[in-house]
Amino acid sequence: MGLVDNQTNINSITDDSNASKSYYQAENLYLNSWFQVTQIDYEKLIKEYSFNNLFKGFAKNQLKLLDLGCGTAKFSSLLDKKLDGNIHLLADLLDISEYCLQVAQKQFDSFQHFSTNKTYLSATENLQQFVYKTNSYDIIWAIHSLYTVDQNRMADVYLYCLDLLGYNGKFLIYQLAEKSSYKNLYSFYLSHYPERKNTRYFLTSEEHQQILDTLGINYENIRLHFSHRINCESKDILEIYLKKCVLDNTLDVLNFFQPILQEYFDRENNQYKFDQVVDLLIIKKASLMG
Repeated sequence: MGLVDNQTNINSITDDSNASKSYYQAENLYLNSWFQVTQIDYEKLIKEYSFNNLFKGFAKNQLKLLDLGCGTAKFSSLLDKKLDGNIHLLADLLDISEYCLQVAQKQFDSFQHFSTNKTYLSATENLQQFVYKTNSYDIIWAIHSLYTVDQNRMADVYLYCLDLLGYNGKFLIYQLAEKSSYKNLYSFYLSHYPERKNTRYFLTSEEHQQILDTLGINYENIRLHFSHRINCESKDILEIYLKKCVLDNTLDVLNFFQPILQEYFDRENNQYKFDQVVDLLIIKKASLMG
């Protein structure tokens, strides 16, 4: 199926102020180098949380998935190799980057347990305009994708997503925590780079939990710990890593972050070690129905 045709919903209302939109272009990504360091994010999640049990819990083989901020489908590509049996997920993909949607759809076409239904070129905050309530999903997930969203609009997004879930549906949010190096690097970037004063902060898991708590939405939280490691001599990898952590491909990151890089240097292993803390928040629709 082509990216744009009568059966595929492509929508293009996005937020030009969103750092993700401007960064996630083909020429900026250097994905192989990035995932050489960060693939552990997804591997750890797949190891610690049983997606096989999640899918089997629906007692049916065909499931409907809404993937918010699908990116280039790296998570799904790793998960596809770990799934058992004849489970199949028909996925609607939403992302702010047209390039990422194109790559993701090609990836999904090659998966054993996933296929693509519709694709939406849209910011997550605008999903209400395009993903209609006539849809009913078994699973909605946002895997490392709710960082630069508008915090003031996320309550409405959560409520709408719960409306989109079927009775036994589950909503998974995989989000960095306050004490992660991701957050520390981005905070340093904003506080030491005056030209970026209007750039949004990364929303942390704790801030998303506060929104859910205010709405009275119950959730389970599984906290994961892991580290990103980059050999000291791999300055090119370090440069790509730092640029993507702050979503800025123009900055001389090695000089810019020099004041704090030593904090992350592991002398014993001659590596830079960035400790990460990421939460998996799990919302069960049935538990909210009373």
